[in-house]
Formats: sequence, C-alpha cells, structure tokens
Amino acid sequence: MNQFKTINSQSAYREWSSQVAELPIFQRSWWMDAVCEAENWTAVLVYDSTEEVRAAIALPIGSKWGLKTRIQALMTPFSGPYFSLPPSNERTEIKAKTLYWEIMEQLISALPVVQIEAFHLNPEMEDWLPFHWKGYRQTTKYTFRMKMGDANKIFEQFRGNIRTHIRKAEQILKVEVSNDIESLHKVHVASFDRKNNKTPISLDYLKGIYNSCRQNSATQSWVAKDAAGKIVAGIMCVHDADTAYILVSGTDIRQGAHGAIQLLYWEAIQYYSQRVKVLDFEGSMLPGVAPLFLGFGGVMTQYSRVFKCSNRWLEAGLRVMGKWG
Repeated sequence: MNQFKTINSQSAYREWSSQVAELPIFQRSWWMDAVCEAENWTAVLVYDSTEEVRAAIALPIGSKWGLKTRIQALMTPFSGPYFSLPPSNERTEIKAKTLYWEIMEQLISALPVVQIEAFHLNPEMEDWLPFHWKGYRQTTKYTFRMKMGDANKIFEQFRGNIRTHIRKAEQILKVEVSNDIESLHKVHVASFDRKNNKTPISLDYLKGIYNSCRQNSATQSWVAKDAAGKIVAGIMCVHDADTAYILVSGTDIRQGAHGAIQLLYWEAIQYYSQRVKVLDFEGSMLPGVAPLFLGFGGVMTQYSRVFKCSNRWLEAGLRVMGKWG
C-alpha cells in the first residue's frame, strides 16, 4: 500500500501552485482570489512519501439557503484536479490506473463536508470513477477546442460562410486591442438582452478578473469598431502556458455588427496561433452557438460535471426549482 497524506490548506496550496509552471490558469491561487475572494475558497493537496504533491484541487466554499456549498465559480470553466503520477519505468497500465484511483480517493475523501456541491473536472480528467465511488453523480458536458499552429492553414479549415463573414467584416470594421472592459461588458449584456436573458456577470466582477489577469500577464482583449468608431463587439481571452480561452464575448447586432464576432475570433486565433498549443472556445452547448464553434474547426471535447447532495429530499427540491442536474 502506498503512503499518502492529505492537507487541507489554502496557504500550502498557494506556495505549491506558485512553483508549478504547467498548472492551468483556473487552478492558480490568484484566479481563485479573483473569482471567489480569498476567504471563500479552500484547497486539498495529496502528498506521497517523498513529500511531492500528486494531486491537488482548489474549490469555492459558500452557503445557500443556510447550507454549506461547493459550487463551480462563475467564469471558471474547470476546477481541476491537478494530478501527477510518480515517475517509474516499471509501472504497468494496470498499476498506473490503480495508483490513480488510490490518489484520487485520498483527494476526494479530504474535501470538507458540504450539503450541496457541483463542479467541473478538467477535460483531461476522463476517469471520474473515484467520484462515483464517493457518491457523486456525473453529467457529460462539451466545449470546443482547436489545435494552434499555422494561422493560414487554420483559416482554410474554417467553414466557407465563416471565411466570407470575416472577409466582409474586415471591409467595414476595425479591430483593436482594448482595455475598455466597460464597453466589452456593454456588448456582452447586449448579446443577452436580444435573447431576453440576463448575464450573470456583473461589470465589477468582470473588472476584478480582468485586473487580476493583467497583473499576471494572462489576458488579451479585442474590440471591433464601426466606421464611426463605435464599439460593436468585443472578446476577452485568458491564457496559461498551454491553452487560451475565449472567456467573454459580445456583439450588439443592433449596430450592424454582422460578422464582427467571427472577425474577433479570427483575431484571437492569429494572436495565439504561435503562443499556445490549444484554443478553447469555452462552451457552448447552446444550439445557436455550438455550430459556430464547429465551423471554426473546433473539436467537441468532453468534460465531466460531478455533483452531490447530502440527502435525496434536498436534491428533489433543487430539481423542482431547476437548480440541479
């Protein structure tokens, strides 16, 4: 039996995560501070006998209806966990899988007890079986990802109508790098307004995340302007060493911004083509959005939403309110 120990410590997680270059942006302690505030998240680390971290996860903590919760943070697509097997030249696939299960069992068992929890695993975490053994359930969700490389070759892979939209938009719109988060938020709100919906992202919340990302050199934003200089569309991307994410976007079609979002996505693709390995369109499973990402050459990529409720009556009530599942 392998010897592991677990620590539930935000400070230990901060120290460890600052030294892990490959850690995804959404698992950085400064990201958690931005989306949850420092007092509203917790972290668990699993150490082996050599004091190396083999698994770690940082998750929000909160309360709702007087109950303790662990719910996926807003604007945070994935919550981990980080996982790393000890090096070995002799480990078989069976032994590797068994060791993975053992480490994940340690991690999940050390999570603080709450009444309601639901969070997203990294797409690379294909095996959610240890969560099942601990009473979690799962639903499969999708994002769309594309490999970066030669931008011209990527462009040729776009669906024909997307290339047409981009070429037409280039004739009437001007793309600029922008730090104007208020204008980006306005066009983001406009995108929701035309569908009679309300965005969950407030301007202050978006500004907080953007400022944290700027301080950590982890963001890039663009806007599209019409001939009069009016901003008609915008996108905000965040990135780590391997992956860029189109995290926020918006278009005000009332301003004649047809093709603007395709043009901005193309701008992001060109910018990141030689900077990261993967671009993640970050969702969406909506019928009007998924085909757009597919048209850009995005590949459907599965990830798991795992969830758990302390008792079936509470879960039944949440389902009736449309807050569960």
